[in-house]
Amino acid sequence: MNTKGILSSKGQLIIPKPLRSKLGLHSGSEIAIELKRNNIIELRPLRKGINRFFGLGKNKFDKAMSIEEMDMAISKAVIDNDRS
Repeated sequence: MNTKGILSSKGQLIIPKPLRSKLGLHSGSEIAIELKRNNIIELRPLRKGINRFFGLGKNKFDKAMSIEEMDMAISKAVIDNDRS
C-alpha cells in the first residue's frame, strides 16, 4: 500500500487511517523508527510480548476461574494492550 503522511507544525507524523487500520495501530500505539541508508525512514509497529500477560488471569479470591472468566480476563488484557 502506497500512501503519504502529513508532518504537523510540531513535527508529528499523521499516518492515514487505512494504513493505521491495516497495521492495527491505535492512539498510544508505539512505533519503532529507524533511519536507513539514503535517508529512508522505516516505521514498524512495536508489539508487546506474551510475558506482559502473565499473571493477569489471577483473581483475588484464590478460587478457580471459569472458562468465561478466563475469556473475559484475556479479552480485557488484549484490549488494554492495544490501548497502551
